[in-house]
Amino acid sequence: NGGDRITLTVGSTTIDEVVWSAGWPGATDGTSMCLKAPYGDNSMPGAWSNSVGTFSTSGDLGSPGVASSATNCP
Repeated sequence: NGGDRITLTVGSTTIDEVVWSAGWPGATDGTSMCLKAPYGDNSMPGAWSNSVGTFSTSGDLGSPGVASSATNCP
């Protein structure tokens, strides 16, 4: 949870990329980050939030397979 990168590509063309570091939302163990502003600048930490929905018996927070909404990504 210290940082990482996601790159979306089609063939050799990069469509989008997000690089994040410690201090961004989702930096807490067991909490995923969610994109709350999908049409904004996703390279900015403010476009992201901590997921709030519990999805596992261990109490992990996230919403796998579900679109982000004001309910699960405040």
